[in-house]
Amino acid sequence: MKNEWIKESNQNNKNNKSIAQKKKDVLLHLQECYGIITIACKRAGIGRTMFYEYLKDPSFKKKVDEINDSYVSYAETRLMDLIRTGDRSAIIFYLKAKGKDRGYC
Repeated sequence: MKNEWIKESNQNNKNNKSIAQKKKDVLLHLQECYGIITIACKRAGIGRTMFYEYLKDPSFKKKVDEINDSYVSYAETRLMDLIRTGDRSAIIFYLKAKGKDRGYC
């Protein structure tokens, strides 16, 4: 009986977190999940709809954008590393993305 009460109490505490704490949690999980919103929301215990409501807060949006930018920068660096090694797929991908004005598509 006591364990059930503890479990219920923990569930209530989880549901009663402040919005600020929920935002902090989802940002932490977003960082851990390489910016993947669906996974971060599941881990933080919020729905994606709520995440998009949080994005209306300029400071929250700025932090989300910083997280996303850091992972895009990381991916670009890794792509350049692959291109330097002569990875054909990476070269083709790059040309399709950046060389459209030269006829690559």
